[in-house]
Amino acid sequence: MVEIANLDFFVSGPKTGPAAPLRVNCHTRGREEASMTIINTQRNSVHFEEPEADDIFISVSFVAPAGDGKHLRPVSLGWFPVAGFQDWVDWAVGMADLMERPIYILPLNHNDIFRTGRFEPYRKLLKDMSKSEWSEMWRLLIRNCLEILRDCDDRHARAEAYDSLVQLVGRPPESPSAH
Repeated sequence: MVEIANLDFFVSGPKTGPAAPLRVNCHTRGREEASMTIINTQRNSVHFEEPEADDIFISVSFVAPAGDGKHLRPVSLGWFPVAGFQDWVDWAVGMADLMERPIYILPLNHNDIFRTGRFEPYRKLLKDMSKSEWSEMWRLLIRNCLEILRDCDDRHARAEAYDSLVQLVGRPPESPSAH
């Protein structure tokens, strides 16, 4: 068992050559069991988990030399919308042989994001807003959703805007600090 990026891998089966996916059972993100795919390239590999219905972002990362010749450091390319998942897998397969270590692509849902602490500054900002600031933000959110519904050609973006609008309308603007 090897721990990499908080994932416990239990590899089963032989590697089958360049660009052939290898399925791995792993326990990730508090889920019962997920299946991770490993694509081997000429001299490296790409590790990823297929997105599930509740995933909203993907994280693209790898490990690189720290510069002192002795240590390694994690490198995150960032979080990207889950809609671009296949494009990132294709990119990673194309880049893997140029890198020293594997590339990891992991889908993230809301629960994963809150556990990372990345959005803590935003949560604090929202919590500390006054009632008038919160009301203004609520009105801006509704206006932006309506603009997306009116002007955007992307049906997925319109569907998300509609879902957000349904959640916002009918609720009075209420600051989280009021609770």
